[in-house]
Amino acid sequence: MMRLFISRTQTENDNFELSELMSKHGDNVKALLQARANDKSLPKRSRKHWKRLAILMKDIA
Repeated sequence: MMRLFISRTQTENDNFELSELMSKHGDNVKALLQARANDKSLPKRSRKHWKRLAILMKDIA
């Protein structure tokens, strides 16, 4: 994911949140992130947040 326009603080927060999710959910993190990113019952802003984390997770893995 191109992180050119994302602040250092946002990147650090995303990395921290991903590490917390990975420690809590283990191998199910990818499925969880995709499910939340595609959940139409969540507001668009929340879905975009989960999608950004899912893309970051793909970049890490």
